[in-house]
Amino acid sequence: MKTLITNPPWLTPGRIGFRSNVRWPFTVSRKTWREKGRCSYHFPIYQAYTAALLMKHGMDVGVIDCSVDALDAEAYCARVEEAAPGLVVIETATASFAQDIVTIRMVKERTGAPVALVGPHATIFHESILREHPFVDYVVRGEYELTVLELVRALEDGRDARGVAGLTRRDGNIVRVHPPRPFIEDLDALPFPARDLYPWDHYHEPNYLALPWITLISSRGCPFRCIYCLWPQTMYGHRYRTRSPRNVVDEIEECVKRYRPGEFFFDDDTFALSKRHVLGICEGIVGRGLDILWSCMGRVDTVDREMLEAMRRAGCRKIKFGVETGSRAIMKTIKKGIDLDLVADRFRLAKECGLEVHGTFMIGLPGETRETIRETIDLARRLPNDSLQFSIATPFPGTEFYTLCEKNGFLVTNDWANFDGKFGAVMSYPDLSKDEMEEMLFFALQTCQPQYGKAGRTLAGKLLHEARTSGVGAALAHGARYLLKQAGISRASGGGITLSGPLRMGLGWYPGGTEIGKEAYLTVEPGTERGGRTLAMTAKAAKGAAPYPTLELSAGGEPLGSLALSSEWRTVRVALPETRLPLEIKIRADRTTRIPRPGKLPKFVGATVRELAVTRSTPR
Repeated sequence: MKTLITNPPWLTPGRIGFRSNVRWPFTVSRKTWREKGRCSYHFPIYQAYTAALLMKHGMDVGVIDCSVDALDAEAYCARVEEAAPGLVVIETATASFAQDIVTIRMVKERTGAPVALVGPHATIFHESILREHPFVDYVVRGEYELTVLELVRALEDGRDARGVAGLTRRDGNIVRVHPPRPFIEDLDALPFPARDLYPWDHYHEPNYLALPWITLISSRGCPFRCIYCLWPQTMYGHRYRTRSPRNVVDEIEECVKRYRPGEFFFDDDTFALSKRHVLGICEGIVGRGLDILWSCMGRVDTVDREMLEAMRRAGCRKIKFGVETGSRAIMKTIKKGIDLDLVADRFRLAKECGLEVHGTFMIGLPGETRETIRETIDLARRLPNDSLQFSIATPFPGTEFYTLCEKNGFLVTNDWANFDGKFGAVMSYPDLSKDEMEEMLFFALQTCQPQYGKAGRTLAGKLLHEARTSGVGAALAHGARYLLKQAGISRASGGGITLSGPLRMGLGWYPGGTEIGKEAYLTVEPGTERGGRTLAMTAKAAKGAAPYPTLELSAGGEPLGSLALSSEWRTVRVALPETRLPLEIKIRADRTTRIPRPGKLPKFVGATVRELAVTRSTPR
């Protein structure tokens, strides 16, 4: 009997989805997918573990990963038919489930093979899925390798699988829920993932430095209780379980000999958690003379200098720190437990130890307001990131975050397709609407992403990537654009803002675009000389804005002037009131939305500022 382990199609108009081994399933545009290296091709490592385990026990196994090949439902079903399986294992996700269930029906109708679903969404809704969809035979709940193994054994022996723990199954018109399966304690007992069954050299993350990219897992489970995190609450639990350092390094050595990888990535929930575990792996890498490059995920409160230096000696290139918020109140609400006072120190420490640092941040966490988001953006701007990412928090079923939103009526949709980590918010709070979350995400991306290229090493990595994927000419053009931008000659980007006189930017105002529909602020500080001051601002409507917005300037509740914007640059000059400095000036822009293309977030646009200057006009 052949078992087919599959990641089915997830295609929407103009987009391709990724779900397997993805904590926040997402879609990317076909254009991005075609441009190699521009998106994450996550290796389905847990499916590969399952395949390897079945093969270890002498079973016939096949795999299909539709995401990496962009297969549609027809092509997928044709491959399933050709394999003539005795069991089809299909991974599902919340955002893809409506499409998945149509594909699953096609598989059942065309092959008649038993179907078993795996993944967080199926785990949470196991009973309702079997009740509502008679073409689904089994749901394997949670960590699934051993359950699939026992299910295959039962089917091969002609048994009904009634003794298989961790399984929910159909028994005629009755849904049978079996007892849960304990988590796998001895992870060393699992064989290494069956990478050779997959196009293993096609998988990578977008910020890789060298290919091929090999994904590793050195531990499972996370002891922390972050309310938004999907896997510990639905799949792998809160008990932290590690492989032995020897077993991990054995796998690394095998991969080096077989695949000659350019880079490894430890996709543990938190690799840098146990100091003993990390040091053991690092010592093993160095002791065996394995000259490798790798990156990992970590927490700022579990690393120290000894650990980071050992990681660097062992070839670690980058560590990803999940910060999520710059608000102490929100940090408490989400139960992440990080002391924000540690964040900047640990980022700097990692940099001192020779590592690149990637920071991750979320918008739209419970209790969020525009002010807490500003705190997060301000923190992200201050940190010595080599790269960073912002996303809208998504309350996936099975998480405490989802329960909170459902209980309080915060969810604004019951369409699972909207739970795509690349699209807009699916909730709205009393103090922060869905539209405001999406505005602030766009605001954060426009504000923080231009600083990605500050580190020369990061720029070099980007140019190497560009040369590999698009040719040397494209890489040189990329480098030229970067240098122009750093020189302040970028197209209406905020990089060309000139500041003269005693002026600083205050929290809430970021060059390049006003916060649409709300207020932005700048503060004029005292100078060494006294005298009247004039504010000059040159701006125009952002491309695509309709109708054209108007900038309104005021101070202390009194209007200073306004500027009716157009597609051309215009300048407004206003006399600042002679009052005690610092003087806070409020700038307001009318709300304007650029109509989004299909599959894109709406872009909230307003004024683009080219020049902003305060000059002394009347010396005393």
